[in-house]
Amino acid sequence: MSEKLENALMELAAQLGTTVEHLWGVLVRQAQVEGVLAVLTLTAIGAVGYGLYRLTKKYWCKTGQGETEVLLVGAWVLGVIFAAIPAAFAVHTLATSLVNPEYWALQRILGLL
Repeated sequence: MSEKLENALMELAAQLGTTVEHLWGVLVRQAQVEGVLAVLTLTAIGAVGYGLYRLTKKYWCKTGQGETEVLLVGAWVLGVIFAAIPAAFAVHTLATSLVNPEYWALQRILGLL
């Protein structure tokens, strides 16, 4: 680790009344929590997407051509746009926090410096 990072960790550990090793262990464990939250986020996005798919399929077949279809397509486009952004962040968090929690912890600390 760089000297600046070590000094920041030592200062934070001193303020919290703990050791740098304990602080690092807490951050690594937090990486696993973030990974689980990312899985839950992706699951929720998938469930909402599936629900929208079911609703669209149910009402699309009944209505024929008209305004309702335009609204459904618009809702789908907006839903995909608004779901893609948090999904991208969740996938990144999932990959870094579960596969390499030390890297995740280091990135969090460097982001604060």
